[in-house]
Amino acid sequence: MDRVEKVYRISGTPEQLRILEKMFIHMEYLGTVGASRNILVQVDGDGGAHLRFKDEDGLYLSDYIKDEKTKNTEQTVVEEGRVGAIVGRYSFE
Repeated sequence: MDRVEKVYRISGTPEQLRILEKMFIHMEYLGTVGASRNILVQVDGDGGAHLRFKDEDGLYLSDYIKDEKTKNTEQTVVEEGRVGAIVGRYSFE
């Protein structure tokens, strides 16, 4: 599989960014040991969870949705009981 490296600029509170880092560490660990697991991400959008992501060109990722540069804009709902084991839970409030 070909690998690509991308750089993103992420803005949020120090606590939110630390939670995001912990999630990345968890994902990296699972890949290192070759384990397939589910990780739950909870975003409190009407609270203080207003993380922002910019790409290498300085464009907010949310702008891709507005400009229809990506087709992956649909939300996926997974029914409870069909998710499998959740090994990590990361809550952004």
